[in-house]
Amino acid sequence: MEELETVRQDYIATFRPANPVEADLVRDMVGDRWRLNRSYKIENERIDMALHMSASKPGRFHYVFDLMSGKCFKGLQRYQTRLQNSFAKSVALFLKMRDQVCLPEELPAEIEEVPETTVATPVPPPVDPPPPVDPPQAATPQPKPPAPHPPAHPDAQPGPSPETPAPLFPQDDWPKAA
Repeated sequence: MEELETVRQDYIATFRPANPVEADLVRDMVGDRWRLNRSYKIENERIDMALHMSASKPGRFHYVFDLMSGKCFKGLQRYQTRLQNSFAKSVALFLKMRDQVCLPEELPAEIEEVPETTVATPVPPPVDPPPPVDPPQAATPQPKPPAPHPPAHPDAQPGPSPETPAPLFPQDDWPKAA
């Protein structure tokens, strides 16, 4: 736990959180970094143990490589990747907040009070008028629709042509008003 406290103090000294939100982000960074460091130690201990156990075996490095490609190391690598991503997101969010929030040391020594009557309301930027609309042009003659196709077979019944779709609700099927 001494390592955790050391990491915490180092990050607080480096980032100097100015509010509770920044303090939470620093706490997240510390936790992620400490867990990541622990996972690296576990990984190194497993490799050292595998090297020690295979010291008398020929091709011991192949044994260690096979061990590292197993489930244990794959899970450890996924865990490390998750922690690295979480750490990077916390740092990025912290820095983004710092860019948007005025830090206490950046504030002027004396802030002048502005009476409420002199506070101006924001004025919207001028809007360009819409372009003038051209007068309607004379109607252009439309081409005539093509004539319906003759039936393909003499016994075939003529149906609606593909150019003119059948009505969705034929009026012949509607009930008659009394």
